[in-house]
Amino acid sequence: MIRKLVNLSKLAKALRSWKKKLYAKMYTTLLRLGFRPLHIYVLTTVSLDKEWGSKRSRCWAWFATKEDAIESALRSADFYSECGYYTHVVIEKNGIGWRYDMKPLWFELRRLKETKIEPYECEDGSTGEFHIDYEAVEVSAPPQAKNIVGWGIG
Repeated sequence: MIRKLVNLSKLAKALRSWKKKLYAKMYTTLLRLGFRPLHIYVLTTVSLDKEWGSKRSRCWAWFATKEDAIESALRSADFYSECGYYTHVVIEKNGIGWRYDMKPLWFELRRLKETKIEPYECEDGSTGEFHIDYEAVEVSAPPQAKNIVGWGIG
């Protein structure tokens, strides 16, 4: 029985190696024919804790252009912050396969003001009396997030 497992292990290694060679050959052929890899810009919100680093993240959307992703982050800071639940937005350029952006764009979601509004009741029975405005400000990668890639897809 052990001998059969060893043989299956060798077979699995051979198949993985063959698959990698096939993908490499297909990719090279496509490049020669003029095809270029597809890239998308993934927008993810991240909650960073100063002591522990990343507590949670949520991939919200992907965009065809970097400009559209940045515009969405800047225009919808209130939406992405979820009332302070998330502290940062990260935009990464992702390509086909395991291609991650080594230098993603980071935005900090900063609280601007709290406005008292007329009390309201939500469907779940909770109530609220305030609207909180946030803005997204471009920053360098926070220390807790250095050397981490694949926030949105990964």
